[in-house]
Order: sequence, then C-alpha cells, then structure tokens
Amino acid sequence: MMQTEKDFEKAVRAYLLDSPEMSETDRRTSEVIGIPAAVLMERAALATREAIEADPVCSTVPANRRYTVIVAGRGNNGADGLALARLLTDHGFPVAVLMLCGPLKEGSLCRMQADILEKYGIPVREFDDISAKEEMLKRPLLIVDAIAGTGLDGALGGDAQKAAEWIAACRDKNASTVVSIDIPSGVCASDGSVRGTAVRADITVTYGFYKAGHFLMPGGTYCGRVMLYDIGINERAFKGVPKRFTYRGISAAHLLPARPVDGNKGTFGKILVAAGSRQVCGAAVLCAKAALKSGAGMVRIFTHKLNRDAVSSCLPEALATYYDDENEAEMEALLKEAVRWADVCAAGPGISVTDTGKKILSGILSSYGDLKAMVLDADAVRIAGNDDRIRNMIREASGHIPLVMTPHLAEYSALCGLQTESLKDHGMLVSSLKEQTGKLGCTIVCKDHRTIVFDQREPSYYINTSGNDAMATAGSGDVLTGITAALCAVMGPGFDAACAAVYLHGLAGEKASLKYGRGLTAGDIIDGIPDLLV
Repeated sequence: MMQTEKDFEKAVRAYLLDSPEMSETDRRTSEVIGIPAAVLMERAALATREAIEADPVCSTVPANRRYTVIVAGRGNNGADGLALARLLTDHGFPVAVLMLCGPLKEGSLCRMQADILEKYGIPVREFDDISAKEEMLKRPLLIVDAIAGTGLDGALGGDAQKAAEWIAACRDKNASTVVSIDIPSGVCASDGSVRGTAVRADITVTYGFYKAGHFLMPGGTYCGRVMLYDIGINERAFKGVPKRFTYRGISAAHLLPARPVDGNKGTFGKILVAAGSRQVCGAAVLCAKAALKSGAGMVRIFTHKLNRDAVSSCLPEALATYYDDENEAEMEALLKEAVRWADVCAAGPGISVTDTGKKILSGILSSYGDLKAMVLDADAVRIAGNDDRIRNMIREASGHIPLVMTPHLAEYSALCGLQTESLKDHGMLVSSLKEQTGKLGCTIVCKDHRTIVFDQREPSYYINTSGNDAMATAGSGDVLTGITAALCAVMGPGFDAACAAVYLHGLAGEKASLKYGRGLTAGDIIDGIPDLLV
C-alpha cells in the first residue's frame, strides 16, 4: 500500500505530549480502544525491568546483589513501582519498597498491586518508618522513583517532597543509580519546570510517547538518559494532533526528497547568500559553505568588495558579487541581478544594522517575486525589530513565498520586544512565537538550548533534541542559515525545511563534537554534514 504524506509524518515525528494530552491518550487507550489499564501497567513494568537489566552498571552485577529500593506514591505511578517490585523479585533482585503514607483507594490499581505484593511476601513499609529508611541506606545498587508521574500539577509537598530529598541523599551517599518511572518526580511533564524539589534521575523510562518535560529546561537536566518503550499506547488514541513534536533516531537524509538522477546543478537550487559587510566576511563564507555542503547546486555570495580576497580564497566553489557601499545605484543594480538569478535568498549574517544593511534587506524584500523562498537571520532580524516598514515588507513577502527567520534568543528579543531572560520561560516563548508568526505570516526558528520552530499555520510546533553544548560557538547560527536555505530549495514548505535543517545541524554538531569536543568550531559542524546526507 502506498504511504501517504500523513503516514510519512507519523513515521518520522516523535510527538512530545504534555500532561493533559498524555492523560487523555492513556484514558482513550483503555476506554475507547479497550486495552485495560492493568494490562498497560504490566507492560510498563516489564519495559522498566528490561531497561534496568540492560543498564551497564546493573548488568555487571549478579542478580542476588542488585539490591533495589522502590519509593512509591499512592497513585498510578506508585502502582507502576509496585508492579516493578514484583517483576524484579521474580528475576532474583533483592527488593525493598517504601510507600508514601496514607490510605489506598479501594479498587485502585495501586491497591491491586499492593495486594499482589502481600501475596508475594514482599513487605511494603510506609515512608515514615525511620528504621526502614535507615536499613535501606545499605548501599542499594538501584533506587526507583515512583512517587509522582506525568500527572503532577505543582510542586511536591509533604511526604512526596521528603521522599525526593531522601532519594537524593541516598544517591549522594551510595552512588546508587536512580531510575525514574515516566518522568522524575517534581518535574512538570508539560513544560519541564521544577517548582522546588525534584528527583535527579540517571535513567528515565517512559511509555508510549516522550513528554515535553523530558527535553525542556530545566527538567531535561533531571531526566538523565530517557528510554522510550512501546506498551500499546499509540496515535490511534489521540483525540487531536499533539501540540509539539521532534525528530529522534532517524537519518537526516530520510527527511529529504529523493534527488532526480537526471538533475543538474540548477535542479538542486541556486542560493544567494547576502551576508557580510565591510571587512566582515566570516559569516558569509560559513553560510555559503554550509549551503553547498547541504546539497545546494549553486551558491552566490553578495558581499562588500573588500571581502573579495577572503571569499575567493576560502570558497572558490561559490560565485560572488561584490558591491561598493559608496556607489548606491550600482549596489542596488547588482543586488537586483543577484536576486533575479537565485531560487532562494539567505540574508542577514554580518550585513550590519547600518543604512547599507537596511538597503540590502529592503532590496531583497522588494524583489521576492523572483524567489521560491527566503531565509532571514541575525542583522536582518534586528533590523526588522526596529523598522516597521521592513516588518510590513516581510509580512507582504511571506504571503507569497515561504519565509523563514532564524534568530537566536537575543535577536528574537529585539524582534518581539520582550526581555531575553523572560523568553527562557517556555510558555512565554511559545506564546510570543505564536503572536509574531501570526503578525509576520512566516516560520520562526528560535535558536536556544532547545531550538523551537514555530509557524502559526501548523498544528504542531517543533522542539529540536539533536545537538549538544559544544555547538555553542561563534558562527554556528550562520551555518544553520545556510543549511536552511539549501533545504528550502528542495523541500518547498518553509516550516518543513526549517525543522529538517535544525535537526541536521544538530546531528552534524554531535558528529563533529565526537572528534573535537569543546574545541568544536562552526567550520567543523559544516564538515559533519555530508556524511549525514548519504
């Protein structure tokens, strides 16, 4: 059967659910599709046992020495922990269980699992049992956090908070491995926020779908290695399309259309890179080289005449048009000719926010009819933040061609008028991106630790989970601009091209960082691209 475009999206998109979405999907799996909640719980416990037994630390220790403490709440997350206690016991693990104080609701899954443990002869002690806690400090190999799962709304309090603090003390004293069920207790599944105390896990085992809180900060730093298992909860139970997605575990080449075997250099996109200014050419070279390495057929650099020697020596494969900012009429004519030649224009890196930079940006925006797509970055974004005429031109152009803006957080702050620090709040940032993409009619790629690609016309936004902190280096953003322009030439929709570009950029950074570590440069990221597109 032929795969449809929608089928393809499902195959490659890893949806990141928030707490209400996961709760509804879980409920519909049981009540609408008909898989009993107890069956899902058993599958989750089996998956967690598999993850534990595969852990390198655990796998080197004989089963009878894998002393495990499970700290359980009194809801479904705690029930998962109790089911795990039984399964680990069956595999020879010495297991002790501490449960938060209070009555268990009759007929609940937690009550059911506690009754099974009683028949197994596995004691469940209450958390306020001081002697039990002291006994459990005897160097447990593993501590399982089953206190509070994805349904947590607000901060941990009471015994739950004390239990999280106790786990931290055990971890510090004994170097125990901490495994969290679904998400570390105290981390908000919806936005990654931590209000007060949270468990810091080495491994988080989650089910069905990743949660947004696994990757958004600061929650992402508490999750350790996140392992996703299929337990029977899938897209069939969605009530609507989830709000956010990422790409994980697929090749970047898989996201791109096949190249026609009879194509030529004109087939794969002619990219104009309007970048650099008087004796400032690094950004132009990086952006143009990244476009070429990402599969663009031809690249032309539009930059200041004083950059001629540097550009020709660093990138002989690129065409170049050099302007003289003291001859405005000639500069305008050269720019129009260059835009007419191009399929896609990437503009902004290093053009400056001077009158010359504004004239270059204005000239490109007034010629959008000759382009298939446009990418605006860096100085172009800053100019737009302070010039209503330019903003109107962007809105006009984006109504006719795909237009992508790729600011980092400080540049986006200049565009939207909010303080950079306030934009580190995920909810604030997403709300602002919704407003700005609505006003400008374009796709915005907001670069940060977790880069977000947002377009109000799309049902979901993209949160990037590829890349690492080695990529926090000068010129990295210029590389992304070049990749985005190259992919816009062959992919069509700006949102799709931007998501694929961000993912590829991160993968290339990961690949290069294996060799260079903290010494990674933007040029090293470019060198990592071609192998990922095979």
